Amino acid sequence: MPAFVPDISYHIQLVFIVTFSYIWLSAFQDSNYLEPMPTDDAEFHKIIHTDVWRAILSVVLFLCAFSYLKAYPEYEMGEWNQRINRVLLMLTVIYMSFIIFMLHMRPDFGRRVLGFLDSSLN
Repeated sequence: MPAFVPDISYHIQLVFIVTFSYIWLSAFQDSNYLEPMPTDDAEFHKIIHTDVWRAILSVVLFLCAFSYLKAYPEYEMGEWNQRINRVLLMLTVIYMSFIIFMLHMRPDFGRRVLGFLDSSLN
């Protein structure tokens, strides 16, 4: 039986299936996910504290799973191509980590964080 993704072996596929399943399930553990953030400061900080720690755990798990890959295809590449490839890959990993982090926040808090991009979000 061929692998699900032909160029990647079964154990790497299993690592990423488990990793992204955990990320998806942990992102929506908050039963009041779609509710607006409370105005009480103590409750607000309690929610942010739990969301941020779940997000950090998910990002660390993603980074560990990513480090399991041989992510730098350096065969038949010139020296500058390798450097550009590494920079682009690190920017992609940073962006993915930000997406995972924001997935764990409530939508109301995400609008506050991203309000600098578009004033209609605030």
